[in-house]
Amino acid sequence: MKARIQVVACRCCTEMPPLLDMSRLMGVASERELVVSSLLVDRVCDGKSIKQVVAEAKEREVDRAMVLACQKKDVNPALLSAYVKAGVNEFLVEYVDLRDEVVLPHLGDAKRAQAKAEAKVRAGLDRLTMLAPLEKAREEMRTANVVVLGGGASGRRAAEVA
Repeated sequence: MKARIQVVACRCCTEMPPLLDMSRLMGVASERELVVSSLLVDRVCDGKSIKQVVAEAKEREVDRAMVLACQKKDVNPALLSAYVKAGVNEFLVEYVDLRDEVVLPHLGDAKRAQAKAEAKVRAGLDRLTMLAPLEKAREEMRTANVVVLGGGASGRRAAEVA
């Protein structure tokens, strides 16, 4: 089965200052054969945008996603849970931090910022095509024997509890 990728880009983290040509960036992503959906939204962390993104993902039967936005911790929780509800494996969602890795380091040079953003999009898409779905697993301890490394306060506490 071929991968079906959705690319979502956020305007809010790239417009201050206006450095990147987001439509050109989305064009770079859309060139790839496996990209079945590409969306440019105002704020990817907004509930309304998340609903739009997930509806598109369900409609296009997306199984992987790439998010071009701010830091992963700013975007991740709500969007990731929405993707999981849409049937996308949480380990097949790739984040590209445009604000901190592209815009801020290249404030004075729009040409270099655009080139770096396009390279990061290509690299992210390449990585997504190589990833395999993972599943979370839990394993029960089979024995009560443990080895505690470290003799500090936390090591001693762990040894007492074990």
